[in-house]
Amino acid sequence: MIFGRRAKTLLAIVPILLTAGFAFPPTSAAQVTSTVEGIVVPARAWDVSAEVSNKINRLHFVEGQVVAKGDLLVEFDTGFKELELALAEAQLNEALVAVEKAQEDFARQQELKDRETVSEAQYQEALFALRAAQASAQTLRVQSDMAASLLAAQKLYAPFSGQMTSPNYRENANVNINRGREVATLVQLDPIHVRAPVPIDRVMERVLSGEDETAIHASITVRLELPDGTEFPHTGRIISASIGLNPDTDEAAVLVAFPNPEHVLRPGMDVVVTGYEN
Repeated sequence: MIFGRRAKTLLAIVPILLTAGFAFPPTSAAQVTSTVEGIVVPARAWDVSAEVSNKINRLHFVEGQVVAKGDLLVEFDTGFKELELALAEAQLNEALVAVEKAQEDFARQQELKDRETVSEAQYQEALFALRAAQASAQTLRVQSDMAASLLAAQKLYAPFSGQMTSPNYRENANVNINRGREVATLVQLDPIHVRAPVPIDRVMERVLSGEDETAIHASITVRLELPDGTEFPHTGRIISASIGLNPDTDEAAVLVAFPNPEHVLRPGMDVVVTGYEN
């Protein structure tokens, strides 16, 4: 645990401490400054979820499949949604015809008013009817747009490239959105993140010397050793840090972003993280 003045000092400098965990004061050449165990975590994940309750017609992926941005993932039944759109469009067309008639009636009343051959009440009645018809048409246009959007939402596409988890439903299954269960999850593989602990004692000297977070970020290069002992070919950069410390270990955690074009790194993989001072 951290007590007294030391606790207050650390809390005041935590935002910088947590991003400096691999570095000592600069040296004339790159040197190893910290080696810790880390774990690979997704940089981004997206739940494949239905917009409305519906039946799955077809799944276009299997567990572990790598998909590209724009790939079709799921098709839901469209029969009822197509009928709902057709009905909404028919109602909108009917309302637009009513608007045209109301416009004609109002134009006629306007002309008669100019000739002073129609009462003010008749004129206002025609104006009200026109505005009511226009409002009704606008409401039905929104409903038609919603029906079109819901029909389009019955096909789900990958918003980014990544790897699919196991589907939670089979084809022909009914998905109830009120149960809050996604069809599956898409996990981004490139780039990918590694979470690693940062020993506070190793950063006190540098942080208290007055270096800012930008300078610390720029001076640190991070490399990985894979579970089989080989070196990962790409270097990483620190992108964020936790806002607090583990009270049992006096450690924080940083997230390091790595390019992963070969998809070597996978979520859950244990790696050895080494920081270098440039």
